[in-house]
Amino acid sequence: MKQFVLDHLMSHTAEDSGMRAYVPAGHDADMHIELKNGKKIAVYVINRALRLPEIREKYEFNTAMRLHTLFLIDARILPPDKTEAHVEYWVSALHSLADGRIYTYVCDRRSVEIRPLHIDWKWGNAPRLFEYGPPVSICDLKTHVVDCSSKYITGMYATAGFGDMPFWKKRTPLDDMRDQKYSWRNFSMGGNKKRPPEPDEFEDTGWDPWEEFERHYGDNSRFYNESTQQHTYAGSGTGGKRQRYTVTDAAHYALLGVNVGATLDEVKQAYRRKARQYHPDLHPAQKQEFTSKMAEINAAFDAIRKQLGE
Repeated sequence: MKQFVLDHLMSHTAEDSGMRAYVPAGHDADMHIELKNGKKIAVYVINRALRLPEIREKYEFNTAMRLHTLFLIDARILPPDKTEAHVEYWVSALHSLADGRIYTYVCDRRSVEIRPLHIDWKWGNAPRLFEYGPPVSICDLKTHVVDCSSKYITGMYATAGFGDMPFWKKRTPLDDMRDQKYSWRNFSMGGNKKRPPEPDEFEDTGWDPWEEFERHYGDNSRFYNESTQQHTYAGSGTGGKRQRYTVTDAAHYALLGVNVGATLDEVKQAYRRKARQYHPDLHPAQKQEFTSKMAEINAAFDAIRKQLGE
């Protein structure tokens, strides 16, 4: 199958007098394609699942070498057209790097088609719709640099694709919220029925996640440098003057998932919800990662408490 794809790329590139395809020497790409403008593309034909570090390393190395990266994925290892499925990490990373699509190949005997795949947007970890577009032409290959800031991969990378004309119905997050109620304050998401307030599970148990974390993991400065977050608050105890918030203040509130200006009780409830989600004792297999995350949450909670005068 892989050789059929390479033969397809080679033959269709040869039809365009301004393009050139060749097997690179001393490079791990399956093929290099040189466009009319002199830009070079490193093409990888993939028929297996990838690891996130593998994707990142190839993009970083090729970008440093002024090569644009193009992954072509075997459609057989991805969900079929018009089906909903959970998105794997590496699939989500490639989707972000290619501006909201993944380029796949389909082989019918010796006939090869390259088709873009778009994964619909949805809140949270819900299954998402996989939708394939019509076949694309090698002559439409283009290069650009993408500023990727997704959940799984970030940075500036040189990438390649077949144009930016969307084949799917354009959607925005607002389209998915028309029949839902979503609140950043209490993370409630549902229909028109109002969700009752979440009971505080710690009131009866007496368990304090802050003290628990400090006792087991020590000073937060091991994981989080509070010196980079120092700033001056204005408004507390100033005779009724309006509270002023900085960008850093807003970041602290956002980290806990509450609105700027929330009451101390709301902040405490949000902190406890975050502790239930990120406390390292609840994630023994990823303790270092969640310890660092919990340290950030503790630092934000401490800063807000000081600001509110506790």
